[in-house]
Amino acid sequence: MILDPVCDDWITAAEDRPTRLERPGRAPRPLAVAPSREIAEMSGFVPLSLVPEDRQGAVAALFPEFRRATSLRCSAHEYRLLAQGHADFCLGIDPMPWDHAAGVLLCRQAGGVAAFLDGTPYSAARRDGVLLTAASPDAWARLAERFGAVTG
Repeated sequence: MILDPVCDDWITAAEDRPTRLERPGRAPRPLAVAPSREIAEMSGFVPLSLVPEDRQGAVAALFPEFRRATSLRCSAHEYRLLAQGHADFCLGIDPMPWDHAAGVLLCRQAGGVAAFLDGTPYSAARRDGVLLTAASPDAWARLAERFGAVTG
């Protein structure tokens, strides 16, 4: 679950249940990630300040390829937007489980995919590497090729 206390809603998922948006007094609404898009139509989140300094320029040089690449500096809100279909990808440079475990589950259960750029499936036990969560396997593969070339 990821709670948004300002909007008074929360998004839930479980291994045996799809992702849902829930609000007080309303029926839960199922969520789904965005359909697969071309790179130039994708929007996503890249925490550029967490990229090693010697690679920041190369990562930033990819930004014009996307419709929008930004960072909210809050993984929870970034994953919420991805699970609702409002974004296409999230890049995680420092994959601590308290920042990523719930969001990855929400996105997976909404139809997305998450894995480290080396192809290893996401595990909350892993604390190194670059994590990419995307709306589809196809989007993940195309994004991993671009980001893998510059993140090391």
